[in-house]
Amino acid sequence: DEVVLDMIRRASDKSIGERVRFGDLNGYLQANLYNNGIDLPFHYEVLDKEGRSVYRCADYEEKGSDEAYQQALFKNDPPTKTSVLKVHFPGRRDYLFDSVSFMIPSLIFTLVLLVTFIFTIYIVFRQKKLTEMKNDFINNMTHEFKTPIVSIKGFAKLLQKDNLDQKTHDKYLQIIETESSRLADMATNVLNLNKIEKQTILSNITSFNLSEQIRNCLLLLEKKWSNKNLNLIIDFDEHQIAGNQELLYQVWINLLDNAIKFAPRDGKLGIKIIHNQSDYQILISN
Repeated sequence: DEVVLDMIRRASDKSIGERVRFGDLNGYLQANLYNNGIDLPFHYEVLDKEGRSVYRCADYEEKGSDEAYQQALFKNDPPTKTSVLKVHFPGRRDYLFDSVSFMIPSLIFTLVLLVTFIFTIYIVFRQKKLTEMKNDFINNMTHEFKTPIVSIKGFAKLLQKDNLDQKTHDKYLQIIETESSRLADMATNVLNLNKIEKQTILSNITSFNLSEQIRNCLLLLEKKWSNKNLNLIIDFDEHQIAGNQELLYQVWINLLDNAIKFAPRDGKLGIKIIHNQSDYQILISN
């Protein structure tokens, strides 16, 4: 061990020029780089233990030296006496770009496939949701139409009896008339929905007081919200808008009617109008 340590110590004391055959260094580097799949122009220099350049290749250039790879020439030398070989590649960035450039079309193609897949999934789920909404609408409308039809049919059969007094007879006729009007209104609403969807009914635009219209809707439904003892929370000023007054009236009636229907007894019914720069937001809560 003492002999080996002494040999190392004496060798590290020698100059780097005495320990390295610079003439063979270029061929050695080129062969090993090529064997590792790197066929690029390179420049190198050798630094002594004090960091001074003691040898450079014949065509040495500073370009790319800020991204140089360095390695200790003799790993057993003490840290204070270590000489370093620095190698850099002027065409390193071009080489890296060329290495991945062939992948760019594949990445673009993959991205297109991914976007198409996501869009297809979105369309499928959206179509599924629309189908479910359509089925729900058909089921609800079937139920709503069935109720007055059954009432009309039932009272019409009762009217066929001969033992009815005039008062009962008139009462049944009134119910049939009311249910017929209700059935006609529902049919009209369905037709209006179809026209709204096709944008063929929005030509009758007038200017009117939105706040007053909502207050009139509340008065119309007063019996319903009074029976449930709902506390009205009104939060809006006077707002003048341009729109189809008749259709919006039906919208507020439907929304308020549903809010009252599903509100708990002794609960609340809130109505708020928010005016932004370009639109109005009507919030109905229970």
